[in-house]
Amino acid sequence: MKFIIADSTLQTFMGHSFEYAKALGCSLQDRGAEVIILSSQKVSGSIVKEFNVIPTFRYDFNQRFGLPALKGRHRKLLNRIIFQLHSFFFIQDLIAVNRRLKCSSDSIVLFHTINQNHLFPIIRWAERFPYKTCPKVVLVLRFTTNRPPQIAEDAKKYYRHAFRYLDRSSVNSRFFFFSDSELLVNEYRAFTRLPFHVLPIPHTQARFNRSNESRSCVPSGPICLSYLGDARMNKGFHFLPYLFKKMAPMLESQRICAEVQANIRDENDLFVKQAIKQLKRLSNIVLHENELSSSEYYALLFRSHIVILPYTLDYYHSQTSGIFGEALAWGKPVIVPRGTWMYRQSKQHGAGVGFLPNDRQDLCESVIKAVENYPALRTKAVEASHKWRSFHNQASYVEILFEKLKNESFKK
Repeated sequence: MKFIIADSTLQTFMGHSFEYAKALGCSLQDRGAEVIILSSQKVSGSIVKEFNVIPTFRYDFNQRFGLPALKGRHRKLLNRIIFQLHSFFFIQDLIAVNRRLKCSSDSIVLFHTINQNHLFPIIRWAERFPYKTCPKVVLVLRFTTNRPPQIAEDAKKYYRHAFRYLDRSSVNSRFFFFSDSELLVNEYRAFTRLPFHVLPIPHTQARFNRSNESRSCVPSGPICLSYLGDARMNKGFHFLPYLFKKMAPMLESQRICAEVQANIRDENDLFVKQAIKQLKRLSNIVLHENELSSSEYYALLFRSHIVILPYTLDYYHSQTSGIFGEALAWGKPVIVPRGTWMYRQSKQHGAGVGFLPNDRQDLCESVIKAVENYPALRTKAVEASHKWRSFHNQASYVEILFEKLKNESFKK
């Protein structure tokens, strides 16, 4: 069986694209599958050495093609142009690798980093195959449809258009839909009657270190607070200066220390740049301004005692988080915003503290509460990690995926 993982964001070790592909690929190979990965055309040579990688995609879903952020009535026109450009390049990139893939009806092609701009071109690409050789197309939709208007005002319209087109398409029976959050599944069910299923987060045990569980609930040194996401406003990076200024006495007395991944994704984000300048003035904080390698990231996760995820609700009301999933798997107490998928999961598992979204004072109070109650939180987080890992792992992902593919194929 040939299994193809298509990920236009797979370029470096940053983020979780690499770990997602590695976890899924290894589990599939254990089942005897031939695994091929379609990556960004700018993929690192180090990643190419680890997998059977075909550099394929010119752009990822974040690409705006140098177009300015417009307001008012011009925004819809801009979104339409971006949609058309993504559609054109995405389908052309897929067509270009068709001969190398040599797909058959037994092949499976999985996309897990796509948004409203890619669903329609994927359907059109599948329609180019003779029906008897069209592969099974698995779409794991991991991005919310309820986005801020200034980001993607027409997202729902494009999803609705694509699903309606698929309902009438000859390849309808070759498509299978999944997500990694029940909240997201409910969002997508508003657009289609096609079945949707929930998959685990596969990379929660990437480089998992069991010695982490035996670490004392009472640290011998400072409690290490970590921020593991890159420096972005929708991940709440701009809240960190206020937080750590309020906690300056704890930092100065070395009751706590902090490590912050401060790699900037958008060089034009002045709020984030200003936040980094403010953080540099505080003591006992380590800023990682360069992109962390996979080994460095997991070493930082291992050192962490409490993981802070001060995300905003723009995306993360229903979206999952790879950092959150790994923190729970590693038995790390988490600080997360209420009203999110993360908060529901942390409350269910008893592994963290919630704060009011976008409220920096409540964030500060929640972190202080976690520090003061760390031994009890750590004990609960370690207990919760066993249940969390029993579902969120690569073997479970593949098992559920194949079970649903088999059942849905039989129904169709």
